[in-house]
Amino acid sequence: MVYGLVYAKRGDRVATKRKLHALSAAMVRTVKEPGIYADGHGLNLKVEVTGAKRWVQRVTIKERRRNLGLGGYPEVSLAEARDAAAANQRAIREGRDPIAEKRQAAEEARRPPTPTFCQAATTVDCPAAPDVDQRQTRGTVGEHPSRVR
Repeated sequence: MVYGLVYAKRGDRVATKRKLHALSAAMVRTVKEPGIYADGHGLNLKVEVTGAKRWVQRVTIKERRRNLGLGGYPEVSLAEARDAAAANQRAIREGRDPIAEKRQAAEEARRPPTPTFCQAATTVDCPAAPDVDQRQTRGTVGEHPSRVR
């Protein structure tokens, strides 16, 4: 079920008149019936049978239709979902893939940052060389942090 203004039936599909910002904050807050409620420009509110609500944007990336999740309703408001949808549309127009960017950001967040040589040298204690004074090592590494990476 798609929420919108029905103006004609074509075969087994119902054509709807596209309306920008068809949803209101009050409607999003109070809707209980399961279904897909369109807001315009591919932004949809999906209401599950359990009552859970989530924002989904339907976009075309490189001639493929894709669903892009924007988050659940209480955490992501209607205004935030509209802003995110507009940003995704801009990225697609510029030739970028927002789904790939989202995956890459999540992967980078999971991966621990690689330490620079200076950071690694100051944190590692070398028991194989007991005659090396730690103060001397720290001083040597600390003198040229811009050259040593």
